[in-house]
Amino acid sequence: MSKVLKAAFVFFAVTIMEVYGGHIDVAVRLIKQFEGFSAKAYLCPAGKWTIGYGQVVGKQNVPDVTESQAEVWLRDEAKKIDSFLSTQLPGVKLSDDQRGALISFVYNVGMSAFKHSTLKKRLLAGASDLEIAEAWRMWKKITVDGKKQTSKGLVKRRALEIGAYLKG
Repeated sequence: MSKVLKAAFVFFAVTIMEVYGGHIDVAVRLIKQFEGFSAKAYLCPAGKWTIGYGQVVGKQNVPDVTESQAEVWLRDEAKKIDSFLSTQLPGVKLSDDQRGALISFVYNVGMSAFKHSTLKKRLLAGASDLEIAEAWRMWKKITVDGKKQTSKGLVKRRALEIGAYLKG
């Protein structure tokens, strides 16, 4: 098979996978469901300036974004998180649903938080689904006025992410 034909085949396979439910699509669907879209910067419940589909921008005065540009940013970030997960979970076999759920989780809590999480430790240890779900559910609090409190939105988000993970 020629190099051009191989490249075309790989491009086609990747495109089909993303269109029909690859792990990036699973992640994007989960993230969009909870982040929603905003063309204008807004202050999220965690007190961070955010735009698009939960893209942290750090300041209020940023240009508006289109929905299509926000999706490009979201997919780019999901791909970065996917690469990050590959380095953090060497040898851990994950289905598309499991990987997509983890990408959504890391998108929400951040790479640094995941690096030191009980969830990561349990995944690396080959823990049971019940133990993994228990560690996942711990991430349901936000800080408001310097105090930790349970967020109903995060409880729902974690339940959906866990459901996608367990579906895998």
